[in-house]
Amino acid sequence: MCEFLAGDDLSRKIKEVVRRANARCAVAFWGRDAVRELFGTEYLERDDVWILCDITMGGTNPETLRKIVESRAENHGHVPGLHAKIYHSDGGMVVGSANASGNGIGFRGKPPKQIESGTYHERNSGSWEYAQNWFDALWNDAGDLDEAAIRIAERTWGENKNSRLGLNRELIASSLLELQRLSGEVKLVLCYGEYSDKDVQEYTETAVDLDLDPNDENLDPFESEGYEPNKWPKNFICLELDGRAINFTFHRRGVGDENWHYPESLSWREYLSDLGHPNATIPEPFTVRTERPQEYKELADENRFFTVDNVLPLLR
Repeated sequence: MCEFLAGDDLSRKIKEVVRRANARCAVAFWGRDAVRELFGTEYLERDDVWILCDITMGGTNPETLRKIVESRAENHGHVPGLHAKIYHSDGGMVVGSANASGNGIGFRGKPPKQIESGTYHERNSGSWEYAQNWFDALWNDAGDLDEAAIRIAERTWGENKNSRLGLNRELIASSLLELQRLSGEVKLVLCYGEYSDKDVQEYTETAVDLDLDPNDENLDPFESEGYEPNKWPKNFICLELDGRAINFTFHRRGVGDENWHYPESLSWREYLSDLGHPNATIPEPFTVRTERPQEYKELADENRFFTVDNVLPLLR
């Protein structure tokens, strides 16, 4: 039997397959949190997992590689140019487009950022057996995931990250302008810095008062200082400064009081659907580097909702 999968169904099936015995994963790129999200532990402890990945294209997080090889480096290897996404075990096989990352599968309770699809194949089916033989043959030609390999991954990961941050500016500006053209005024919130222990205590207590679960990993509190509780827009985009990198997240109005607001987190496609444009082909804004971090902070300290025109200078 072959079953088509997409979205959350694909993510669930991948996690289900890799947690069964004798997991073979020929997956190009491995992102942050992949070990914990897929195998349930901070470091990969199982002796019946074999992983092949790519380290040459800059898509595999070197810190994740260290967590993979911590206890059984001999079970894992790298294949230059590997671009497959195959998850295989005694629980069947998923073949698809999703890398082992938050973008591809969705980690920390959040949906994947990208639109992925794949197929599920039952154990002992012809395709399952063929893939097992293919993996074993590929394994024989794989390089070791030793310290030298991880150093290569560190270099290519860093090069790829810097390239993404620089080249993304024009694409993000174009996406925001197109979104504004379709929807009229787009609301944005600017954030930076870490919450203090006092802040954490306050938003935890407020969450309890609002009948929210403070231990829910999807809980994403925003300070409401300067914002009236009933004036939060139905949907908004949050820009968060991390060093010189600006990250984008998408939200639907939730509940709150005069101090804290707890919106729902959305994928880019869900956000576009909320705005009435489910089929829009606007590229999702990802991380971008800003050369104006101080200007960003000064703007953020105004504690108000911003427009696309307000934030575009930060992307130049």
